[in-house]
Amino acid sequence: METLYLKKRSLFQLLALMTAFIFFALLSAVRTGAVEVGDILYYEGFESTNTLQQNGTATITLSDEYAAAGKRSLSVEPVWENNWSGVALRNEFLAAPMLPTGEYRLTAKLLSPQEATVGIRVETKDSSGADTYGTVGRAKVNLTAGQWVDVTMDFAVPADHRSVVAIVFHNDDQVPNLHFYLDEVKLQVTSPPKPEEIIIPKWDLTLPSLKDTYKDYFMLGNVMNPFQTRDPELTAMYKHQYNLVTAENDMKPQSLSSAKGQYNFTNADTIVDWAIANNLKVHGHVLVWHSQSARWLNLGEDGQPLTRAEARANLEEYITTVAGHFRGKVISWDVVNEAFTDSSGIPSHWTDALRKDVPWYLAYENGADKAKGESGADYIYDAFVFARLADPEAILFYTDYNENEPWKREAMAMMAEELNAKWKTDPRNTDPDRLLIEALGMQSHYWTDSLDVKSVEAAITRFIKAGVKIGITELDIPYGSWTNQYTKPLTKEEEIKQAKVYAELFKVYKKYAGHIDRITFWGKADSQSWRGQSSPLLFNRAFGAKEAFWAVIDPEGYLEANK
Repeated sequence: METLYLKKRSLFQLLALMTAFIFFALLSAVRTGAVEVGDILYYEGFESTNTLQQNGTATITLSDEYAAAGKRSLSVEPVWENNWSGVALRNEFLAAPMLPTGEYRLTAKLLSPQEATVGIRVETKDSSGADTYGTVGRAKVNLTAGQWVDVTMDFAVPADHRSVVAIVFHNDDQVPNLHFYLDEVKLQVTSPPKPEEIIIPKWDLTLPSLKDTYKDYFMLGNVMNPFQTRDPELTAMYKHQYNLVTAENDMKPQSLSSAKGQYNFTNADTIVDWAIANNLKVHGHVLVWHSQSARWLNLGEDGQPLTRAEARANLEEYITTVAGHFRGKVISWDVVNEAFTDSSGIPSHWTDALRKDVPWYLAYENGADKAKGESGADYIYDAFVFARLADPEAILFYTDYNENEPWKREAMAMMAEELNAKWKTDPRNTDPDRLLIEALGMQSHYWTDSLDVKSVEAAITRFIKAGVKIGITELDIPYGSWTNQYTKPLTKEEEIKQAKVYAELFKVYKKYAGHIDRITFWGKADSQSWRGQSSPLLFNRAFGAKEAFWAVIDPEGYLEANK
């Protein structure tokens, strides 16, 4: 860990750091000197005023239709096209702002006239100045029609983050026609910020290289955003540790196309050009997804599904344009992402396990000829065919989460087997010996307390049986479990527990390395992870190597040394 008073630096760096320290100290004295545990930084009951701001596109009004207390609440109607639309409590408008090292508690009451979900997230600027969207704190609230729900979200702002931007109540699941009411919003201090604990994160380039350690096994990758490509220290670290890059958000449909015929590749091209300049391979993520997807692809202006023919034409246009734009620059694509439900029980046919309430399925179902065997599921086959035709050299993936659960791994394998068999006799196929779905992607968003590594091995062997390659596409392992999420910095013992899970996984990955295409970590350091509050990655908030890093470098040796 690097602090302001322990390390020697150049005169310029020292002066800059002293200036930052003095500024921070003055800021603390002026704005947070009186802040103590229990202090209320914000409260609004919406009886006569609203001090929350619109976030994205949303209709916001005071309403007397519902009230959790008093006579009024805040009515919020976000659009569904953008999952960030809603209302925001912006840090700049607080009398005493949320600051790095501070810990806070948000409470509120939420209601929707219909069953719905509302997301809440803390947005910050991380150590590199890049925007974070929920890595510091996030929650998803399930609302029963007409019932007020109490919400409590505790979060701690990492010491290495530059600032807090806002707390946002938003349409995270892109629910059509979402309408929710907000009341009794309160923000309290649970631990005051500690300005003396300013940390200057720094990557250690003397560490062993992950990519070199596994050069005879599989590729090692991570994610990037365009802002981070400007950081020379991060670039040096990336080249040292990884040989593959995935755009975290900037190649998703919502980021590339806002309307039919309109495409913006600026941010995605920045990442791709950076990767090529630094001799890194690029994996494309993602062509077809029910979330973060442009409305024009499968819905009309009235919000209703397009017809099958209209949606199919749009799907072909989009994939042909996007995959064609990056042809020769990416080595692989996540073609379809998360098409299966969170169900249980092994399905008799893979289509029984599909999400059937998402726009792509609904549009393809709208006009399907059942007598010919057509259904809403056909968008998946079409997506892979269009991708194969647009970029014949790219390896094509299907990806999903909870892929180690028996029912989902079986559904994924059955889908690949059936669609690959169908492709063999497709007249558009000019290479019958090559599969259409060549790889199944295991997102691998696990938890230390709930992962059974044997279930991961079972999924890998099932996918091998299906004849496809495997990709570990979004690996992270937060400490704790889904129902008991851990938000404090890890102790040495907790780091070791997490590291042993990573070690057990990499033992399995090495065992089946001949079938694994790549392993991509979903985030470079805990402060840059979408699940950062539970410390899921190999590097901590100061960019230091955690126990998990050493476990991945030598899984067998680590387990032997930590029996």
